[in-house]
Amino acid sequence: MPESSIDENYSAKEDKANHGFGLPNIKKTVENMNGFIEIKDMEDTFEVDIAIPY
Repeated sequence: MPESSIDENYSAKEDKANHGFGLPNIKKTVENMNGFIEIKDMEDTFEVDIAIPY
């Protein structure tokens, strides 16, 4: 998934409302916690790997 897809206005769904937390919020939270996030595009789906130090 291109980095440009992770913005506040991106959605691949027809219904643009009521879709969970959203990747921009998750990415911001992980980065604020000095964590790591990697988003992998897998054509029909995507995978998100997150690591947060403790």
